[in-house]
Amino acid sequence: MLQASPILNTKLLPPSISDIIHRERLTPLLSQCKQKQLIIVTAGAGYGKTTLIAHAIHELDLQTVWYRLDRSDEDFITFLHYLATGVNKIYPKFGVEILSILGDPRGSHRKHEALLTLFINDLESLPNEDLYLVLDDYQSIGDSQEINNALTFLLKHLPDRIHLILISRKGIDLPLSRLRAMRKVLDISWGDLLFSPSEIKQLFTEIFDLAIPEAHIEIIFEKTKGWISGLILLSHMLKRRSEEEKGNLLAGLRGSMEEFYRYLDENVFQPLTPHEKEFLVKTSILSKLTPDLCNGLLNITDSGEILKQLQANHLFTFSLEGENEGYIYHDLFRDFLRTKLVAETDGKECRKIHETAADLYEKNREYRLALDHYLKAERMEDASRLISMFARMWIKQGQVLRIRFYLEQLPAHYVQQDPWISYLQAGLMELSGRLQEAATGYARSLEIFQTQPSDAGIDICLADLATCYYTIGDYEKCEFLYKELLSRNTPPSSLKFACLGYLISLSYALGKTSNSDWFMEKARSMLPEIIKEEYGREMHGWLNISIGRRFIIAGDFKQALEILKQALEILEPTGQYQMLVYCHLLLSEIYYNLGLFKKGLDAAKTLLTIAQEKGLNDGTFFPGGLLLLACNYLGMGRKEEALSHARRSLARFQEIGMFETQVLAHKVLFSIYFDSGDLLAAEEHVRLGMKAIRDIRLPLYQSMLEICLASIMIEKGECDKAMRLLKTAETRSPHGKYHQAMIFLEYSRCYLKRDQINQAIKTIRQGLSMCEANGYDYLLVKQKGWIVSLLVMFFSRNEKKDYIHKILSLIGSEAVAELSGILTNSPTPPVRKAAIDLFNSLRQESSPGLKIRFFGKFRVFIGEKELPIETWQSKKALNLFKFLVLYRSRGYINKEMIMEFLWPGEDPQKSANRFHVALNFLRKALEPNLVKGIASSYILSNGGAYKLTMGDQGWVDIEEFSQELKNAKKEKSPEESIHHYLKALDLYEGDFLEEDLYTDWCNDVRERYKENYLSALTEVIRYYEMQKEFQKCIDYAEAYLKTDKYAEEIYRVLMRCHSYLGRRAMVAKTFNKCKENIVTDLNCPLSSETIELSNQLGLQ
Repeated sequence: MLQASPILNTKLLPPSISDIIHRERLTPLLSQCKQKQLIIVTAGAGYGKTTLIAHAIHELDLQTVWYRLDRSDEDFITFLHYLATGVNKIYPKFGVEILSILGDPRGSHRKHEALLTLFINDLESLPNEDLYLVLDDYQSIGDSQEINNALTFLLKHLPDRIHLILISRKGIDLPLSRLRAMRKVLDISWGDLLFSPSEIKQLFTEIFDLAIPEAHIEIIFEKTKGWISGLILLSHMLKRRSEEEKGNLLAGLRGSMEEFYRYLDENVFQPLTPHEKEFLVKTSILSKLTPDLCNGLLNITDSGEILKQLQANHLFTFSLEGENEGYIYHDLFRDFLRTKLVAETDGKECRKIHETAADLYEKNREYRLALDHYLKAERMEDASRLISMFARMWIKQGQVLRIRFYLEQLPAHYVQQDPWISYLQAGLMELSGRLQEAATGYARSLEIFQTQPSDAGIDICLADLATCYYTIGDYEKCEFLYKELLSRNTPPSSLKFACLGYLISLSYALGKTSNSDWFMEKARSMLPEIIKEEYGREMHGWLNISIGRRFIIAGDFKQALEILKQALEILEPTGQYQMLVYCHLLLSEIYYNLGLFKKGLDAAKTLLTIAQEKGLNDGTFFPGGLLLLACNYLGMGRKEEALSHARRSLARFQEIGMFETQVLAHKVLFSIYFDSGDLLAAEEHVRLGMKAIRDIRLPLYQSMLEICLASIMIEKGECDKAMRLLKTAETRSPHGKYHQAMIFLEYSRCYLKRDQINQAIKTIRQGLSMCEANGYDYLLVKQKGWIVSLLVMFFSRNEKKDYIHKILSLIGSEAVAELSGILTNSPTPPVRKAAIDLFNSLRQESSPGLKIRFFGKFRVFIGEKELPIETWQSKKALNLFKFLVLYRSRGYINKEMIMEFLWPGEDPQKSANRFHVALNFLRKALEPNLVKGIASSYILSNGGAYKLTMGDQGWVDIEEFSQELKNAKKEKSPEESIHHYLKALDLYEGDFLEEDLYTDWCNDVRERYKENYLSALTEVIRYYEMQKEFQKCIDYAEAYLKTDKYAEEIYRVLMRCHSYLGRRAMVAKTFNKCKENIVTDLNCPLSSETIELSNQLGLQ
């Protein structure tokens, strides 16, 4: 088995920190590193970013993992592998499991979040000490979305004692607003790194051993602006010059990069010996320098001495800490040397140097570096050989960017003539969603393999070409190729097994159900032996996926659900991401058809997340995920979101050339427009779907579109056309139970439209039986616009009463409204009785809970829908409702007590009349469809007393608030109490009934809740100050002062917290605000405690 790319230890070595001055000016800034979770150092090349952080780590004695990045680290698995290895070097027991996974090529298939979670959990188990993860040269990977996603996840979940330092030449594109709001980010920019005049003098004196007059220091600062690389270069220029020569040189300095290179050439490079010059220019092609590597490259023996001398003379050469023989050149110096190499060396010699480097790297098994140099040496056969060795593994690991980069370096004739390179390019096209190009590429590779001949190549190309047609939706071509492959003797059993999986589902889709059965039994018989093979677990999961899809096509959704859940369990440990994505896609489809939209949405989002992490946004899975988002959003009634995602998926499917999925996208768009009443747009999408598959045979999809078109015809009143379409669809897909159930329902609707009630009842009986047997409840719910009246008729005949009740319960309030309409239209006695029974039963079940907010503005929600203010046509009705909510714990309240509350001291007879009017308005506000003579679901009466019931999952914020405070006081530890206090504070969105400011009965209640709120705030402030979480303490203290600006003890808390955080200006500002509010406003002296604290903090 191929192993994952080896770890280069030099990338995990921090730079050495010799010859550094102590910059007192930066001490306060750098000391903040210990309080911040994220430190970002951003500046261009040559500003001393790396040196600054290395020096800070040394001075502050920080435990550090140093990771020097390059382009190869854009791959998530590579990135995390290095990071975990770095931590393991400090803590040898760290990450045994994750390092094992990351070292195995199959580990790349694991979900990124799962691997990151494992990494974070291992960090949690480390000794209780701070650890700093330094990512140097972050700009090398800053454009990688999967790395940015990984860092976003890490920053959200890292333990507080784990810090991250990013060193970059350009800005960091990460969502940091939360961390910045919590003041956990320290930004160090180029301005902070520039040397001041006094630091320049210190540098030249202590490090460069150059005495520079003050006047010249000012000129140096003006010319270089304190840029350290310019200062180092200038030190070489000023050596061995008189004061007059120094002055003349400084006067002529200019500042462009071109000038920098010229000065570097004249003052650093030219004074060197020819041997040193040759060494520098030729070794500049190496990303790291070791004596052995340099000796081998140049065929010399003194590389070690040269490297030591370069570093000692400050010639932009730095040793790597922990490895005496490892060095790197400064980026600017390396770029300068490479420019010299190109300018002063002919192409042949330059290629020869790269060729030697490539041979050396390959001998050391550093294949990626070898490949880079083979390409630069134009040794394409060797480059092609290495790509052939590793690119298939890279594609399996999802390293699309890497394989694309290397293929682009090869001349076109290699891709056309080398069958494996041609095959890999076709694979890349498939991963990128360019299916027609992929099919052409596989076919070309197949032809080349057949001329050699290569059985292994022929087998793989046949399989992948067939799979390509499967994805496109051309099942007949796919079937032909898979059968040809199965007829050959050469394919390994695992490849034949995979082919059988495809044939199981596509044969069923083509209506060849007996063939599908045979393929399924054949695969099951092979499974015991297949499981024993290296990728046996993956193959087992694939069989479950294939059988699951066959059951979906058959309409056996519950059976498919169980087998796909098993597939997930089997595949999760392997992390085979393409199979996992496909599994989630099928699960989302099942959940949609079963009406479990939240689960369907979650599955679709999961597959999209994996696709994005693996760089598959251009592939086939991403638009499939968008389409399933659309389906499930549609099921949830969120049509705008459904429409947006469906359109995006259709555009992508058309671009890719996937016929089958284009049909599905058109079907979803049909449903959106049909439900919205736009029959013209709905019909257009049906006919476009038919056009998409007119040249291929997909009977189930053709049947589905004919059913959709029949629905439109029924809506238009063209029932004869609808009947013909339904009969055609019925004969086209006899093996699709879901489609058959749809056909029976459309027959029923057509008969109902014609007033042929007995025929409608007959066909609805068949449709109901199929739906009940197969769990197609949501299919019936989707018919809610017409089916309720027919179900009531059926219910009145005492048939399937439980199932009808279940379906109407799922339809919910719309069914209740429809039943209300049936009762209003005076139906026949049996139907009326059925409607009343269903109405009374459903109304109680379907009454959504009341959610009521007293804190802040008074708001009422029924379920998730807020009642607008205009709903309350009577202010007395609104006050009656507030009273019933506020005192509902008392149970039934006598009418006279309510009347006295609303109309104190008034005539009881008049108050009684007014009460019943207000009560009627209240009922209508809560239940606008309430039928006369039917009791309210929320307002209950008993004799002359009334009470409010909240419905399913109803709640009142003031009750929840009080309960959380009680829970907090019951807890034994502060850590357990704080959770409840915080929940209580979240509920307090403002003072009790703030719009009723001058209503007498509210005042006492308002003050009581405000006191409880401030008491809870006090507990939270005390807790966070004790925990030394000073910023949180400050946030809650400021919230307290917004309610009570005279709370002197809270000002003292703020002063202490700002002092702990080193914010002297904020300490003074807080103290002055305290004096202003208490001394000036209240004309009271400050307490002795406040005066004493201000003295301690140096304010007096």
